[in-house]
Amino acid sequence: MFVEVMTVNKIRIFTLASLGLLLVALPLMDSHAKTYDKQKRKLASKYYHKALIESNSNRKTMYLRESYKLNPKDRQVAYLYGKTLIGQKNYREGKDILLKLSKKRSFRSKVYLFLGDHYFQSKNMVEANFYYKRVSKKKKKKDYLVNYRLGLINGQNGLKNYKKSNRYYLTAYKLRQLKGDHDILLKVAENYYFMGKYKSSIKYLNTYPHTNKNDQKAFRLLILNHLKQKDEKIVVKKIRTYRRIWPNDRWMQEIIWQRKKKKTSQMSKDILKTDSK
Repeated sequence: MFVEVMTVNKIRIFTLASLGLLLVALPLMDSHAKTYDKQKRKLASKYYHKALIESNSNRKTMYLRESYKLNPKDRQVAYLYGKTLIGQKNYREGKDILLKLSKKRSFRSKVYLFLGDHYFQSKNMVEANFYYKRVSKKKKKKDYLVNYRLGLINGQNGLKNYKKSNRYYLTAYKLRQLKGDHDILLKVAENYYFMGKYKSSIKYLNTYPHTNKNDQKAFRLLILNHLKQKDEKIVVKKIRTYRRIWPNDRWMQEIIWQRKKKKTSQMSKDILKTDSK
């Protein structure tokens, strides 16, 4: 009995001693862990700043990789590393890193804007449209380039969503109105032409500066609109003005040839009708 009590007491003493050592060791372990994390962050920062001044793309990527491994929570490192990977055509890994980063609100619009730019330059209009549209409304309202590119993406050479295209173009125009970016008005007029809304197209062309003087593209579109509306008197007048400004223009020669061909064809039909009587 006495032996059993002694054994239990020894066990208790050993347990208490172990617990005491653990209590002493925990702060030390925590301190070491914090020191180790601090050293990792410091080294990560060192690699990041090396990457910023490195001109060799392979070494730059290597420094960023090491920095990202040591401190993956650093958002600026993750953003630059993701962009760099995409720039080196490592699309999958780069995009994964950026999309993971996009979960953080402070970097969301920044990531979507970069991916939108990337896909726009790659002429992938569907993906560019997807990411540009996800840029925050607050930023989009103030960003001329995003609205202008969304106008292009949804226009004739892209997704052909003309109404959306014009909405984006007109937002972009308002942002640059004081700078006189009238090229956008011409694009709005083009969209209306492709929608078959010729009067609306003409309306915007009439607000486009120098339409009746020296802007060839706008003048051509104006003539095409009047041709579609069969405004014969206006068409003849515009063609004369156009030929006076650009006398040897091939586009106009083609238009005149097509009109003569159409008239000849109509005259032949009229003759055949007369003969049949």
